[in-house]
Amino acid sequence: YNPQAYGSGLMRQLYRFKTHAVNLIQHNTTGPATGVLEALLTGNRKNIDQNVTDAFSKTGLSHVLAISGLHVGIVSLFFCTLFMLVLRFVPYFKQDYRRRGLALLLALAPVLIYCVFSGFSPSTKRAFIVLAIFILGFASLRVQDSLNSTITAALLLLLAFPDSLYSVSFQLSFAAIFGIICGYRFLNATGFLAKIAGNDAVNNRQDALKIKKVIANTWYWLVSCFFMSLFA
Repeated sequence: YNPQAYGSGLMRQLYRFKTHAVNLIQHNTTGPATGVLEALLTGNRKNIDQNVTDAFSKTGLSHVLAISGLHVGIVSLFFCTLFMLVLRFVPYFKQDYRRRGLALLLALAPVLIYCVFSGFSPSTKRAFIVLAIFILGFASLRVQDSLNSTITAALLLLLAFPDSLYSVSFQLSFAAIFGIICGYRFLNATGFLAKIAGNDAVNNRQDALKIKKVIANTWYWLVSCFFMSLFA
């Protein structure tokens, strides 16, 4: 990494920090962990051992090594939670919707820095645009429509990067998102998911024990995860 190759002072500082992070990883780790950590934190996958790459590929986990929606989601969740905890001490943001809206908006800044830090690959750009659309929609207190938000993100990406239309990652990622959205809309319309999980029956009982609610919510979450994977 050459910080001097970037004109902006902020970009130079960011890439100088990236160089420091890479050196820190290389000096304090040994073996396959070095390449994996460097890929996860900085987006550089060149130093991953071939055996490690093959192992991830055989287990279907290659996407973990590429900075994408998973990583952007984790970073946004961390900072959003952090900002929400801080805003709890501000009287004006006692209401959940105000606190959550501002926390999401504030989280956009560190998420953008992380995206640039990790190389801003096409998958990272796609994830950031989708996240930004969701956050701006939520902060404006408008009713969220996941299908409209996804289509808007796809159109913006195609306007900015027309060649993305022929990218397999673009096609498969949006196909998976549409599959999840349409699948869950079908389940919600039929009430199938709620019936299988048995969540409503337990939560509607005022005398239900907390342990039963925990079990019901856990079961509901597991069933939801199963269907999410199935639809994707």
